[in-house]
Amino acid sequence: MCLQAALLLTTRPMRSYASAMGPLLPQGWKMRAASLRWFTVWRNHTDALRRLRTIVLPEPWTNDTWAWDALRLRQLHALGIVDEEPEAWTQMLAERLLFDRLASPWDDALSGEK
Repeated sequence: MCLQAALLLTTRPMRSYASAMGPLLPQGWKMRAASLRWFTVWRNHTDALRRLRTIVLPEPWTNDTWAWDALRLRQLHALGIVDEEPEAWTQMLAERLLFDRLASPWDDALSGEK
């Protein structure tokens, strides 16, 4: 399967956030949103994302926006778009929250609640 086709099948456009980024979004780059599972896959493929000129972020969160912002900044830094790195402590907490959100369906299933 073509890498670009995989990207299109696992993400959706984020036009409103891309326009809100304004000058931070380099010319020719696209922003796409992915589910938490697909975000954890794509964020480890920065070389491929650079070739595709695409920033993949998790679907925006209504709660814990500070964590989403930290993940966004980490992704922009990893792709070489911004020099600023997220604070280590904030990044660690955001990563923890990301994995807690990924694990919650399994946690409920294993505990017998669902």
